[in-house]
Amino acid sequence: SDDTRTLVACLAAMGASVEADVGDDEEAPEEISLRGPLGAAADRTTTLDARDSGTAARFLTALAAAVPGDFRIRGSARLSERPMSPLIEALRSLGADVREEGAAGCLPLRLRGGSLSGGSVRVEASQSSQFLSALLLLGAAGVPIEVASEGAIASAPYVAMTVESLRAFGHRVESDGDGDGDVGGDVGGPWRVARGVSAPAFYETPGDYSSAVPLLASVGICGGEVALEGLHWPSADADAHALPVLHRMGIRIDAGALRVVARAERGALSPVTV
Repeated sequence: SDDTRTLVACLAAMGASVEADVGDDEEAPEEISLRGPLGAAADRTTTLDARDSGTAARFLTALAAAVPGDFRIRGSARLSERPMSPLIEALRSLGADVREEGAAGCLPLRLRGGSLSGGSVRVEASQSSQFLSALLLLGAAGVPIEVASEGAIASAPYVAMTVESLRAFGHRVESDGDGDGDVGGDVGGPWRVARGVSAPAFYETPGDYSSAVPLLASVGICGGEVALEGLHWPSADADAHALPVLHRMGIRIDAGALRVVARAERGALSPVTV
């Protein structure tokens, strides 16, 4: 994934120690070890190239505001056209030193890091849930923060995945809702994030349902069986909701904690209304 490679390269530029091991077995999953602390020398500008990754651009913008250093975040020509204004304004309200070097509200950006004091912030997340997720991640960077969304949240399940990830790494996330931090399309928080005191030594990144669904669906076309490893079930991933739909269409779905198996006879699919 280019997004993953881009994020890893930028974290290394920010001072992280990175080790990658793909193993001797070609089918073995890649393991990446990252160690902090993050931070760069203030007497020179550290360039972070997000390339085509909107995820990297938005998460790194928040992170660069939180850690020491002088950072310039840039991206491809197309990425430099994508909106950043809601995140930029939210960070400025928290005291961040952010300056646009091109079009207003877009990359490239220049940030003087380590200037955030924390507090409460609201962000317009109807364009992208990544604005909200980026601010929630500030809590993991040691910035005590309360984040709320103004209006509906685009791709709300990804915010729920952010909350799950923060908790998996030992950080505290509290919500004024039911206490679980559940996220719906019209639910705006707030969520309070505080940095944890310990982190797991190993974290297995959940499998990607966006990539998995076509493979599972192929069984309905061709018949047979497909077993996919590494998919967490149940999952906050929005595309995980495709599994019960496939089941209704005639594909037998057996979902376990880290394994999903799909079985079907060729030609056995039935149409359903979703």
